[in-house]
Amino acid sequence: MVEVPEFAKRLALVITGHVMSGISGPEFVAEFRSRMPGVPVLVLSAVTDAEKEYQGIGGVYNSQANSPDELRSLVGRLVGAGQKQTA
Repeated sequence: MVEVPEFAKRLALVITGHVMSGISGPEFVAEFRSRMPGVPVLVLSAVTDAEKEYQGIGGVYNSQANSPDELRSLVGRLVGAGQKQTA
């Protein structure tokens, strides 16, 4: 879908998991980042040391939010930061 211009220009944030079937979180993020380098990526993971697998890939944030309010706050900050980068 990121190759569809109408969709891609409105994309403000991608939320993904660290553990997925078929592709790892770092593989997905690296592929996405090659196509959309300015869109922030939020990786949700319960794996405590997952952050190290994303080192060197810019615009990636790992979350182990403890509550829905923490997650909403983080998403709000990331969407705001992504909009400033693409403006």
